[in-house]
Order: sequence, then structure tokens, then C-alpha cells
Amino acid sequence: MLLSKDVVSGEIHSNAVKGSVPREKSVDQSAFLKAKADKVQAMLDNLDESLLSGKISEETYNELKNKYQERLRQVRSELNAA
Repeated sequence: MLLSKDVVSGEIHSNAVKGSVPREKSVDQSAFLKAKADKVQAMLDNLDESLLSGKISEETYNELKNKYQERLRQVRSELNAA
């Protein structure tokens, strides 16, 4: 059961980042995976800005981009299977 106050408070996004679901709460698996995919996509989207602003090197950019893209593929695969 998806708790609407958790969505409003951002708790699902927070749990998605941590990769955990509180045991005392039942969370809709699809919503959890969607939040996780959204977070990884946001991290991927921020890479360009980090590279252009000089915060990360091109090597780091490429490593993180590959890592985030692979993670996004995994999460979307899990979401499709759910």
C-alpha cells in the first residue's frame, strides 16, 4: 500500500536513494522503483553541468555516466518486471 504522506514528504525518494524500504511500512514496489529510476536519471542529468562547470574531469564524467546508465537500465528492467 502506497502511503500518500510518504510521497509528499519525499520519503520514497529518500528510501530509493538509500536502496531500502522501512520494514514497518508497506510501499508500492512500482512507486519505489519509479522513484529510484527518477533519482538515477536526475544524477545522470546533472553530470553534464558538473563537467561543464569543471567540478569533475572528463574521465570521471565518463565513468559516472556509464555507471548511472547501467543502474538506470537495471532499475527500469526491475520496474518492467514488477
